[in-house]
Amino acid sequence: MPLKIISTFFISLLIFLTSGCAHYPKTDFTWQSNLEKEHPLVGHIIDTQNMDSISDTELVNNLSKTKYLLIGEKHDNPDHHHLQNWLMHQLLPKNKYQVTFEMMSYEQQTQLDKLSSSSSTSEIVSTADFKNSGWDQELYLPLLQTALKKGAHVSGGNIPKQQIMALYSSNPAILEPAKRFSTMNVLNETQMLSLNDYIYEQHCELMPRSQVGPMSKIQIAKDASLAYSMTSATAPKRMLITGNFHANKTLGVPTHLSKLDKNNESIVIQILEVDQSKQQLEEYEQSIFDQADYIWFTPRWTNRDYCEDLRVQSNQL
Repeated sequence: MPLKIISTFFISLLIFLTSGCAHYPKTDFTWQSNLEKEHPLVGHIIDTQNMDSISDTELVNNLSKTKYLLIGEKHDNPDHHHLQNWLMHQLLPKNKYQVTFEMMSYEQQTQLDKLSSSSSTSEIVSTADFKNSGWDQELYLPLLQTALKKGAHVSGGNIPKQQIMALYSSNPAILEPAKRFSTMNVLNETQMLSLNDYIYEQHCELMPRSQVGPMSKIQIAKDASLAYSMTSATAPKRMLITGNFHANKTLGVPTHLSKLDKNNESIVIQILEVDQSKQQLEEYEQSIFDQADYIWFTPRWTNRDYCEDLRVQSNQL
């Protein structure tokens, strides 16, 4: 397969606890996901420092104390977006927030600055450019609407597509503006090895190892850009809506935040689907809990084999 096709192909894909009821959000909410709804960890919020299950009220109280809050998701699970929306409703009215979205790039900021609580749905949709971005409007429009209606300032933190393609081509000229990418070297050698392994595994070990380096560079550039958008805000509180790997304490955006703002720590909550093969908390790898301060478990949205999809598409090219 020609390198150009390979490049385009991979870039585009880019305890059981004590007995009792799980801590569901205090809303009239039922899980939209149908897989593993009866899993014993579904609905539980885990404080990873002491491995206890806490209530949603305790969670909101703890999250409200931080300057930088990162809320991770699995992009295609609607329950994850519901929980993000619920958290916004609890947190945004209490403080002035800037909400940064991975789903929009920093180049869209001039237009995003024009949005307000009175913006119409059509104005928000047009500004977010869901049609061309590839992000699901049905999942992300409600989050944007909530952020705006609750008085938050909305920002885009991702890097634009042309910058991604240039990074993949190892063109250093695209690392501008320099201040946005000042933390590109934040990861040490051990962390870089972990990131490279993760990138390779997430691409189902189908991509050539020689392409892992550029893909890792793209990941780091996104993290640097998202962190910069958060630290450059004027609002006293900053929230990030993003995928779980960007909201990763050991390799993601928090590593950049700690370098950009040494006086303030971030809090990470990851919303994760349960694993059918792991019914008790102690069966999960420790690395899962190292990545976040809190984990909120949900049912699974799909059992789709993404790697098999990649293999089929790869064979068709």
